[in-house]
Amino acid sequence: LPPLAPAAWKVRPEPSEKSDKSGEDNHGSKNRQYDDEVDFMAAPDQDEELWWDCGLVRILRIIAFSEIFVNLIMFFIAGNVIAMMLETFPPILELQEPLNICENVFLAAFCVEMAIMLCAMGPKSYVLNPVTCFDGVIVLVSLIQKIVSLTQANSSGNTASAFTA
Repeated sequence: LPPLAPAAWKVRPEPSEKSDKSGEDNHGSKNRQYDDEVDFMAAPDQDEELWWDCGLVRILRIIAFSEIFVNLIMFFIAGNVIAMMLETFPPILELQEPLNICENVFLAAFCVEMAIMLCAMGPKSYVLNPVTCFDGVIVLVSLIQKIVSLTQANSSGNTASAFTA
């Protein structure tokens, strides 16, 4: 069967998983050459040249690749999924206001995450990384939806979403 994900997405084996000189790891398979593969979510090397050498970029880089920041973003993603699961048609009126507040909080959090990652990685690296590029597109589409929704609400007194039928 073909692999479910591209080879570049596979996790590299830890050095402790390698066995003796035979070239096999503890699972019995031959070691692969990982030089050509990209680890999309790996923290950058400390020696890697910054896209813009300034204190702010250094600080944002430390924040962006810290375990706390990554876990906080995962928390927001999980919360956003739960909030989306609570949306129904026809809408439950008691949940509309709390869900709208949650949507705004999550959108703000994802915008801040995008800004931090964009500044930490640099525009070129951010766009060339498939994971962050996809993330950025989702955030931008969500922002456009929110702006269109607010524009429609102000012009017609209606709170319809731009992407809902």
